[in-house]
Amino acid sequence: MDRCSIFFVINVYILSNLLIGIIKDLEQIIMLNIKTGTGGMFV
Repeated sequence: MDRCSIFFVINVYILSNLLIGIIKDLEQIIMLNIKTGTGGMFV
């Protein structure tokens, strides 16, 4: 593996972790909104 492919793999790994974190945060916000009955994005 050359340096470019290693760099690419690291970038994909970091981006996928960030996306998973964002999706989990959004799920928590949506669940809170459903429980409290508010439609807005109040955190």
